[in-house]
Amino acid sequence: MSYDLSVLSVSRAISRSDAIARLEALNHDDDPSSISTLIESSRVQEFLNELEQTYPQISAYSDDEVDSCPWSCDFYPESTHVTLCCSYSRSSEIVRHVLPLAHRHDLAVFDFVAELIYLPPLLAQRTDCTLDSPWLLQSIAAYPEIIPDILATLPNRENPYLIVSRKDEHYMQTLWTADGFILEFRDGSAESHFRARDHLDATTAAHTIQSYIANDQWRNFAAFDLVTL
Repeated sequence: MSYDLSVLSVSRAISRSDAIARLEALNHDDDPSSISTLIESSRVQEFLNELEQTYPQISAYSDDEVDSCPWSCDFYPESTHVTLCCSYSRSSEIVRHVLPLAHRHDLAVFDFVAELIYLPPLLAQRTDCTLDSPWLLQSIAAYPEIIPDILATLPNRENPYLIVSRKDEHYMQTLWTADGFILEFRDGSAESHFRARDHLDATTAAHTIQSYIANDQWRNFAAFDLVTL
């Protein structure tokens, strides 16, 4: 079994559900150029050329070397996308290399395990926050569009949480439970740690977090109480 990533040339920001629909269409042999938001670009091949300088595809290895190859099959790029299949044992290493490399080439990355798409910086609204979760490929710069998609991946998974960090001791965090999302924020110290009075639905939790990273009246979405830690 392999850990699969798809690197995509997209014309605009797309959501997790959009990405899934487009990749399913590709799996049914639809013409990539006919799928809305996917655009032909030399950037896909340029990305692969640079990737192969560090991680050649499997056919480049001799029989004696193939066990050291991280890939489970060769690349079959299209002008709009390419899917990379690597072994689970090397997935952390590959992810740390592929995600920033794809973003340098202004390409999006779809993670088939968490079913989450990472937009290139060109298409993402920049903020001063970072995101951390066990279901992210790595710590990433926060942008509002990805928040609903991350929350959608958390239910019924192990360690279903997301942390949004602005600076030391200034952060917001959420945890999915069967009763809804627990939402907390800290405003500089343990003495300024607050929790939403009620469990929140996914939409309210997402709107609150999006407003927090945008510094936009996020306290209006929920009532918060001071927590004694």
